[in-house]
Amino acid sequence: MGKALYRTYRSLDFDDLVGQDEIIETLKNEIKNNRLSHAYIFAGPRGVGKTSIARIFAHQINQIKYENEDNVIDIIEIDGASNRGIDEIRFLREKAHFAPSHCPYKIYIIDEVHMLTTPAFNALLKILEEPPEHVIFILATTDYEKIPITITSRTQKFFFKLIPKDLIVQRLKKISLDQKINCDDQALEAIATMGDGSLRDSISLFDQVISNGQSKIDLKTVNKLLGIPLDSQINQLLDNIFSDSLNTVVEDLNQIFEDGKSVDSISKAIHDNLLQRIINHQLSQNIEKTIDLLKNLLIINNYSDPQKYLQLCLIEYQDSTSQKDQAVKIKPNATVAFSSAEKTEVIEKDVVLSDYDQFWSQLLESLKKSHNTLYGILRMSAPKFYDNNLELKFKFKFHQKRIQEKKNYDIISSTIEELAGQKFNIICLLETTPVDQEKKQNLTNDDQLIVASSIKEIFPEAERL
Repeated sequence: MGKALYRTYRSLDFDDLVGQDEIIETLKNEIKNNRLSHAYIFAGPRGVGKTSIARIFAHQINQIKYENEDNVIDIIEIDGASNRGIDEIRFLREKAHFAPSHCPYKIYIIDEVHMLTTPAFNALLKILEEPPEHVIFILATTDYEKIPITITSRTQKFFFKLIPKDLIVQRLKKISLDQKINCDDQALEAIATMGDGSLRDSISLFDQVISNGQSKIDLKTVNKLLGIPLDSQINQLLDNIFSDSLNTVVEDLNQIFEDGKSVDSISKAIHDNLLQRIINHQLSQNIEKTIDLLKNLLIINNYSDPQKYLQLCLIEYQDSTSQKDQAVKIKPNATVAFSSAEKTEVIEKDVVLSDYDQFWSQLLESLKKSHNTLYGILRMSAPKFYDNNLELKFKFKFHQKRIQEKKNYDIISSTIEELAGQKFNIICLLETTPVDQEKKQNLTNDDQLIVASSIKEIFPEAERL
């Protein structure tokens, strides 16, 4: 069986590590000045060097050379995910009191320490409170917040960061030269981008690509083998969203899926494309709606059917941005319906509301001056204007009921009439829960083409502050 590249090219000393310079410098100084702590926490995303640095640090503390995957009796590695119970930690605590066999220190590296049970953490706490002088703990985690404060307060904490893409590309280029693989820069950049700041993930992806056996690796090869959608496909998809071509958007998305691209890679490509447009001031669409979409793209995999969730997200985005660009002209002598179902007076004004965001701000500002309590509730809603309706969506039923009270309803309605020159039908809704959202994702392909009209009930808008 061949050896995975990320294991072959695992760093063996501090000088070979990538992207964590400040942490490395601090640890080297602690060894040099003999100012070692009895316990450390290495926290950060996966694949950024936590375990590698822990191993190198442990070997340098004990003044022994680190060989790849060597087995030193006084450096003990424990997987917190599979040794998470109180019995395992009690056994560790008993063994820790014995002096090291050959080295100055007995060092325990506990990976994914946040997976320990509460009783196990309590057992670990006892030895951290009064540790033997010859014992050092290095606790590595990808979820720092799950570690009890009683543990974290007794450790030195180091927070690892994602590795910059240019440093990952440099390391991949070094590996490709060593492996005698002709891999162009665009291909390496695509791999590093998909690795998303994780050197280990990037090397694993590179390993996957070169396993195809091709002597030359270019961007097209990488996109095909890793399921990365082409920039041209994403640009075409977004152009059709912006041109209000719903059927074409669904067809484009289905075609990308049929090409074997994963939901995760498509979501990431759309996210990066839109974010770059925002940064470069190349986006004419509503920034707030676009940011809402970017947030949804980040949680695609949290849902039971990510593919349908992505489809609905894009349909909702197209629906919201197309409505934003449509100026609504109020015809003279128009009769506007009130929620009381009673006929209202005729408003003989010709008003064009082309910027609902600005109008909403004016409404809030006006209420703030005269009815501060109503202002406080209304600003927590997600508004939507369409036809002669103002739809208000609330997170809490209490807020919904307060606005529906006749006194409050009349105040808001009269304020809108003063500002806009017409009455609006005010509709108060309650946001759906994530569970409701998942239920509504179980749609057929035909359903997806008609979901735009009701999509707002599935994806509540972001709260305005």
